[in-house]
Amino acid sequence: MENAKSLTNRLLGFARGGKYEVRPVDLNTLVKKSIQIFWQNQKRNRHQYVSGKGTTFSILLPATEKPVVVSTPPTSTVKKGSGTILLVDDEPMITEIGSKILKVIGYDVLTAASGDEALDTYSANQDRIDLLILDMIMPGMSGGELFDKLKLLNPAVKVLLCSGYSIDGKAREILNRGCKGFIQKPFTVSGLSVKIRELLD
Repeated sequence: MENAKSLTNRLLGFARGGKYEVRPVDLNTLVKKSIQIFWQNQKRNRHQYVSGKGTTFSILLPATEKPVVVSTPPTSTVKKGSGTILLVDDEPMITEIGSKILKVIGYDVLTAASGDEALDTYSANQDRIDLLILDMIMPGMSGGELFDKLKLLNPAVKVLLCSGYSIDGKAREILNRGCKGFIQKPFTVSGLSVKIRELLD
């Protein structure tokens, strides 16, 4: 019976080109097939023998011959525009950030913190306001009530209703009364820009 060192030398020699003779034993067929694979991929393979410690073979085989299909995620597109938007929300942080976003994508912005303030601002600037973005839930006058009063001032008023709630329920009721758009919080800049263009184009 051969020891591990002797067998390693014989296998390593055979891999290098048949320096050592390998007897035709039952295991030989398996060894030959392994060596064939080794030589077919010799540029990627490495072997290292350290006397007294053993031999390490690194055999790297291709996973597949089929072409690799690389998929890229869809890119979101911000649609820029022009015009004046009245942003109505009772939270100062929302109106501050919202104003900056709308200005970046091309719009002039007016803000209002309540329904009453929005009515006054719209009445004074009706000729240049192209769209209102209304928060649906505000203290005092709600977004729905504000929409009804805006319709009395201008039946063709364009309003984008904004809410953290789904489109069902109160939002659906307001849309059924003639509101043309709805966007649910939180939303992306891309999503908001698309909704605005849907109403203005």
